Amino acid sequence: MNCTKIRQHLHSLVAGEAPQSLCVLLNQHIQACPDCAKELQLAEEAYRLLSEAQPVEPVPQFGAAWRSRLRSEAAQRPWNAPAARRWRFPAFRPLLPVCGVAAIVIIGLALNSLRIQQPVAKLATKESAPAGKVQVLRRSVAAAPDQAIYRVEIIDFGPRNKRVQKIARDFRANYGDGTYYAMRNETVSLTTFSGLSYEAALELRAALEEAGATVRVETESRQ
Repeated sequence: MNCTKIRQHLHSLVAGEAPQSLCVLLNQHIQACPDCAKELQLAEEAYRLLSEAQPVEPVPQFGAAWRSRLRSEAAQRPWNAPAARRWRFPAFRPLLPVCGVAAIVIIGLALNSLRIQQPVAKLATKESAPAGKVQVLRRSVAAAPDQAIYRVEIIDFGPRNKRVQKIARDFRANYGDGTYYAMRNETVSLTTFSGLSYEAALELRAALEEAGATVRVETESRQ
């Protein structure tokens, strides 16, 4: 037998329940195996402690008192009521309508704040414009009079100068309106596209930033 099989029969050996033939095999292995001999000592100590333990007599009134308590709690709990009517914390039940109204107000304020701030938050950047000649491209806005208009400023053309110039010219050609002035030094000058709708400003900003330019977007008042 290997050690695993031997240790499975140690409890039978300690309790005196193992057959004589099994006892011979177990003792032979234990005499030659220090690890199994140590396991046998632990089993004998545990068996001795269990045999010395005093049995605990049950309290006669315990069973009756426990059953009485269970019956009392079962009678007070509305088990036949629908699950939705069972409230684990009755003290907080009067606060439910107040909590519901407060939640509706908070959600409404949050949605209104997001609706107001989302266009500017998506478009605004932290860059400041350097001094220099301002190139202007204006286009009419096909949006409702009460909608905001935006101004896109190219602050830095970045390493892909020609790519940024091409995007600016293509944008002018696609949207058509306004005046586009030739730039003497596009790496340091500022190009401004004003009077843009939110969608147009977002489209232009995405294309310019993808090309490596630094862009600032701001809202502007209608003239």
